[in-house]
Amino acid sequence: MEELIRMDENTILLEELKSEFQDTVIQEVLPGILHNFANPLNGIMGRSRLLQKRAAEVLGSDGKGADNQPSDAARGKILRDVDLIVEQGDRFYELFGQVSGKMQRIHDMRRGPVNLSELAAAELGFLDFYLDFKHSIEKHVNLTMDVPTVDGVVADYSLALSAILRYTMNSMLDCPVRILSVFSDYDSTFVSIVISDTGVHDESLAGDLKAASAGQAPSIHRGIIGAVKLLKKYGARVTLDTNANINKITISVPYGER
Repeated sequence: MEELIRMDENTILLEELKSEFQDTVIQEVLPGILHNFANPLNGIMGRSRLLQKRAAEVLGSDGKGADNQPSDAARGKILRDVDLIVEQGDRFYELFGQVSGKMQRIHDMRRGPVNLSELAAAELGFLDFYLDFKHSIEKHVNLTMDVPTVDGVVADYSLALSAILRYTMNSMLDCPVRILSVFSDYDSTFVSIVISDTGVHDESLAGDLKAASAGQAPSIHRGIIGAVKLLKKYGARVTLDTNANINKITISVPYGER
């Protein structure tokens, strides 16, 4: 019975975090998707038209029954146009992959090994669709990609990590200095994601995170506390330390035999 109750609580937490994420999609994420997609798409369209014009000029007939022989300069311009179209096409595909990847992660309920560094990189990439995050926050990322994998459900980690990252992002919106640093590391027991920011946090948050890691927190600081409660089922602990106006949230998840 106790196991069923815990499963129901975890399901509720997951759905709450999913709902919170979906609430941001129309007002915050969709404008960013359109903005980010527009840049490479405009580049592709503009260069395609320029390439079409140049190709007609240098590869078409001269009107006397002979084909024009393009100069080296003209060839260079055409090749440059082709390169830029390919480059922008690759960028568009990458952006599309970030959106589709996020949608896949929040619905991936399979349990198995998860690389937290790869997940953090993917979540940070998706956060660029929040325009405040992309344009207003200075970011420093140093992720150790060969960390040991942890056990869990991808959707749990994706929603929890993005909720914590959005919390730190929102904590800096009214600050004159907005710097976010994210790095990963591991020791003999835990894989850790460390998120540092220059935001303003509620004084009670550190205690609430500690309590949430022990399964005792009240339902305040809704998104981040829900994330901590969800990660607790994997034995994770989340702490907050503040020093000299720098806040450091450390997410530590055990790996291997416990």
